[in-house]
Amino acid sequence: MKKIVRFLMVCFAVLVVTGCSMSDSRAEALLHKKYNEEFSVISSRKGTFSSSIYFVKSEKNPDICFRMEGTANDFSDTYISRLICGRMAKQVEENLGNIDTYVCIEPMLTGTLLTDPNSSLDDFIDEGPNKFTIFAFLNKNTSSESVLKEFPHMLDGISPINGSVAVYLMDKKDMEEVKEYVKTHDDFYEEFFEWTDSMFGGTILFENSSLPVSEISEGYEWLEELE
Repeated sequence: MKKIVRFLMVCFAVLVVTGCSMSDSRAEALLHKKYNEEFSVISSRKGTFSSSIYFVKSEKNPDICFRMEGTANDFSDTYISRLICGRMAKQVEENLGNIDTYVCIEPMLTGTLLTDPNSSLDDFIDEGPNKFTIFAFLNKNTSSESVLKEFPHMLDGISPINGSVAVYLMDKKDMEEVKEYVKTHDDFYEEFFEWTDSMFGGTILFENSSLPVSEISEGYEWLEELE
């Protein structure tokens, strides 16, 4: 009997520490209080113990989906990292202005202690690992000459970062489907990679925001698939 009582006491203590699960509207309200912006929960599911996981859209930045996890008493989210990477992705697309490309960027770690939506890439780098994956979804009708001309300028004007570029070659319909996927997912999951496996071209490594032509042209058969 004493063992049962002790077990129940431990369970109660865990519930006290972890707090209570919350409704979607409560999650939205907590994010609004934290960032002074409006948010909408796209979907949610049960997490560990009494915590929950929410996939959230920013009304101010509707193309960004991020993850919130925890309870009403203690939660974390990836809004700032998604916001910073989203801004960087738009700059990369502008740098590749003559190429029909959709860009998404994933940091090595999405968690951050930053809470200011105006935080910069430099702020983010100062706090965590300086490593990113740039997903470049190219229109497969792009010419190889355009790629060799524009890709070296992909990271112009961006603080020195390290990482890789994952290149995908696809038609316009598939590019639009990728955009819709990103709007409702905080990350690329297994089903995404299964779907795009045949469209994957290759990976280009870079350091300090530098992509030399030699890194792009040597050993990458995907260039031969372009016009």
